[in-house]
Amino acid sequence: MDFLDDIFGPETDEDRLAERNLVHEEEWLSRLVELRKGKNLSQGDVGERMGISQSGVARIEAGNRDLHLSSLRRYAIAVGAEVRHVVNPARPTLTVDIEPEDAAPVVGVPRARRDARTMIFAVGG
Repeated sequence: MDFLDDIFGPETDEDRLAERNLVHEEEWLSRLVELRKGKNLSQGDVGERMGISQSGVARIEAGNRDLHLSSLRRYAIAVGAEVRHVVNPARPTLTVDIEPEDAAPVVGVPRARRDARTMIFAVGG
């Protein structure tokens, strides 16, 4: 056990699943912000299209708000994007303690795996 385990208890499969879902949400937001900037839209422009303030859009982009799916869809529509979700049953996780120098790097696999599950597409040009 480590210090955090002593305080919070050991990490559970549910904790790891929640963390993976949060990573997906952060990736969605990052991609949507890229699309917004690529279309030269300001946060104010997006806010106007969503029916919220510029500061509301800033809080969404900063991750300072709990992002509801309806807000994600409204943001996507505002920047001309389509959001698709795929829901899969959680797979059990295997935790193995190894030293960093013994770990072989795996390049591209996590990103490709995530991209296959959640896709955000620009609509139009």
